[in-house]
Amino acid sequence: MWDNSPCGDATLAAMTPVKRLPANRHGRDFVTGDLHGCYQALISALKHQSFDPSQDRLLSVGDLVDRGPDSAKVLKLTAKPWFHAVMGNHEWMALTALQQGQPQVGFWLANDGHWWTKINEFEQQQLFSLLQQLPLALEVPFPDTGMLEVTFSEDEEEKEGSATTPNSCQNACLGMIHAEVPNRDWSGIHHWSEEQRYHALWSRALLRSRRLDPVAGIAAVAHGHTIVEAPCWLGNRLYVDTGACLSGKVTLTLLSEIASVVNAR
Repeated sequence: MWDNSPCGDATLAAMTPVKRLPANRHGRDFVTGDLHGCYQALISALKHQSFDPSQDRLLSVGDLVDRGPDSAKVLKLTAKPWFHAVMGNHEWMALTALQQGQPQVGFWLANDGHWWTKINEFEQQQLFSLLQQLPLALEVPFPDTGMLEVTFSEDEEEKEGSATTPNSCQNACLGMIHAEVPNRDWSGIHHWSEEQRYHALWSRALLRSRRLDPVAGIAAVAHGHTIVEAPCWLGNRLYVDTGACLSGKVTLTLLSEIASVVNAR
């Protein structure tokens, strides 16, 4: 399915800015890096952690697809109630290709999107719908580790900016976004321009410069996009992409451990 009608960058314009999760009061939350179709490696990592889908959750920084052998299987996990992911630049490439046609199709295929041509039309429609539902960012409250805990009501989830007050996410939440937070300010997320949203999916400037400047308006932010040997901190930014598609291993980091690091600062 390729839509050859020009439509501008409808992907960025239509993207949900942020999805807010309630606190997980019954199980554990794990943060993982770019999975890139490494389904079996993910399942092995979850089994190693005795992951319980009835109470544990997996939080992903995006780039679920391309490169690895099982992109469709990984993307289908976003339909599970225990799996939550943001959009990565590879999901953005897929959506823009499917919505706009050429030249975006060629761009995506050149970045390992060929798996799409090997699945049937019914599955394509299913996965297209899942791609469209991915938010730009996630906000998740820290577990009870001595920090202020936040639970969002349904009304708060619908109200723009409700989670960015000094008494909530600035002190008690992990933000998740694929590449970088534009202007290092989480509080502006509902008002980012298309250029800033593109920056959030693609930029590597802060990591490459090793800048320690914190992101304002949030306790900490987890990023993927750029491979690191092991999860590492720069300021209040945690980089978690350990290159599953190259090493065959998926790294899982407990949200409680992230909260402990933030709380100790």
